[in-house]
Amino acid sequence: MSPDDVPLFAQVLGRGFVEPRPPAPAPAGLAAAAASLAAWADDDDLSDPFADPDGGLDEGLPLDLLDDPLRADLQRWFGHEDFRPGQREVIEALLEGRDALAVLPTGGGKSLTYLLPGLRRPGLALVISPLIALMQDQVEKLVARGLPAAVLNSQLSSAEQARVLERVARGKVKILFVAPERFKSPRFVRALQGVEVGLFAVDEAHCISEWGHDFRPDYRRLDQAIVLCGRPPVVAVTATATSQVRDDIAQHLDLAPDRLVLVRGFDRPNLHLSVQRLYGGRALKERALIALLDRVPPGPGLIYCATRKSTERVARVLKAAKFVGVELYHAGLSGAKRERVQRALFSGKAQTVVATNAFGLGIDKQDLRFVIHYEVPGTIEAYYQQAGRAGRDGTPAICALLYAPQDVHLQRFFLDTTFPSREVIAEVARVSDQVGDDPFLVEQAMPSKVNGRAVESALRILEEAGGLKKVDFTLLAARERHHRKLLEDMLGYVSGTRCRRRMILDYFGASGAPRCDACDRCAPRPEAVVERRSGAAPAAKPKRTRAKAAAKPKAAAKPKRARAKAQQDPPGDEPTAKASKLKPRGPGATKKAQAKARAVAASLPSGDLLSRLRHLRSDLARRRRTKPFRIFQNRTLEVLAEERPTSREALLEVYGLGPAKVTRYGDQLLEVIRQAAEVEQQA
Repeated sequence: MSPDDVPLFAQVLGRGFVEPRPPAPAPAGLAAAAASLAAWADDDDLSDPFADPDGGLDEGLPLDLLDDPLRADLQRWFGHEDFRPGQREVIEALLEGRDALAVLPTGGGKSLTYLLPGLRRPGLALVISPLIALMQDQVEKLVARGLPAAVLNSQLSSAEQARVLERVARGKVKILFVAPERFKSPRFVRALQGVEVGLFAVDEAHCISEWGHDFRPDYRRLDQAIVLCGRPPVVAVTATATSQVRDDIAQHLDLAPDRLVLVRGFDRPNLHLSVQRLYGGRALKERALIALLDRVPPGPGLIYCATRKSTERVARVLKAAKFVGVELYHAGLSGAKRERVQRALFSGKAQTVVATNAFGLGIDKQDLRFVIHYEVPGTIEAYYQQAGRAGRDGTPAICALLYAPQDVHLQRFFLDTTFPSREVIAEVARVSDQVGDDPFLVEQAMPSKVNGRAVESALRILEEAGGLKKVDFTLLAARERHHRKLLEDMLGYVSGTRCRRRMILDYFGASGAPRCDACDRCAPRPEAVVERRSGAAPAAKPKRTRAKAAAKPKAAAKPKRARAKAQQDPPGDEPTAKASKLKPRGPGATKKAQAKARAVAASLPSGDLLSRLRHLRSDLARRRRTKPFRIFQNRTLEVLAEERPTSREALLEVYGLGPAKVTRYGDQLLEVIRQAAEVEQQA
């Protein structure tokens, strides 16, 4: 194996540049905590939130907090009166220098389990998180409270990243949020060499496990990153993890044998769980959704759909049925639009948000009264994580799932394209060697018809493995079998005849009563379900009868021929699941397809803006020696071609473009858009 094949931090360790350090002892008491933290701010940075200006730390504290330093810190720094179940046990274990693995419910305060000990322990608390938006939201909240936190991500310019690292080196940052991919950065790894890391926190820790529902390969390298940081105490937190996933997390993070393992919050008595099985096509499902919304408790809620097209269609149906305050949310929208939807939900202007799974992480909305799944998710983990966003305030809430047979076809299509066949992966490897790694060009040059999702999955598998010869097809097949088993478990929940809550608890290995008396199996018509939504909506919303609500979807129903085709194809915006299998196009197809790809790359009509943008992406990728999809995603190019922004400010509104990319590529994008407009005007 060459040095290039070894992650940078592993090379650093191999050269002996890092001496692992034993965990630093925790400061004892509130006074010791303040003493160790007073140096983390100065006049030109954040003010010190830890020191009492009069020098008396206990002055002004309630008497019941004088003998409870942890609660005193909790109230002073975060404004909470007391800990939620499970939080204190995790915090105390970390302050004692032990590792911890905590499974706490969505909205159960997972972040506090690493934020409070991170502030109390000496040194930097390094928090690994998977999503930029989630990290940014957490940092903004901490800074607003005067706490010295920062985030390092790809949306920051090079100068901004340098500024963050300089503050870290000077000891002016106490909590630093980064993505797991950050450890591939030489500058970041070098910056850590002179920094004492007092706590290593892994958020959304289920991403470590190949057997979880959201596996991310870069999480699997965090064990080496922990050693690089001097092996401080480690805490891994997640909202959903089976016993198998928990064991996988502990193994791959190399958690100490005396670690604390805490599992709380799977039993949510205030949630009414139900499944409605529907056989009869899209129009029937739309009528069932409207009828359900007429019965949910007053207040805001979420409707989860499996695809972007489905969210758009459902939102149109609800607006046509005269529901007010309906908003749409998916990853294809610009960052500004998604942020506007979030603000509308929190302010009360939005009553119902129709969303894909892009919505939810880090959204702390306590009073959601319902979460409806319009299509079946692929795993119980994903389902319960999303459903668990309802009723965080402890009052009754509805968690309903509308199931139709075509939902299964769609989820199996996702699996087929996520795990393309060995034949497809080999063909993608061969074609990409000839036309490059641009997914669009590879798809066009394939000698057999393969769906674009399968092409992108194959390219990702090849990149992660380091080439076709290094792909572990045995492991890939095992992962595919496991994910198909997860889908079967989800379908077992749908068709199960036992108590819904008991099935959930058994799946996660949690304790609880044999019956809940609050699901559709135990109590089919609970009192909480019979309130009409019209009574909860704003005054402008007209009162509707079920007959009027049903009329709208019927008018939009497909003709019989279209409905017959929909039963064959997965519902949504994708072709059939067979797309990931190779289907020969006939003799001579290879040369013709490759010639077509070269033509797309070199000589498409000059007025075709999308083609110009693809040209630019390929050129930038070649110059930067990276994959084209790492420069811009396909969706970003499509939005650029559709919206045609004319300024840097407008570029920042486009999905997939942050400040760093606009600074680096903005002028080139604007020039391509301008030239295309000129050509079109001349034509």
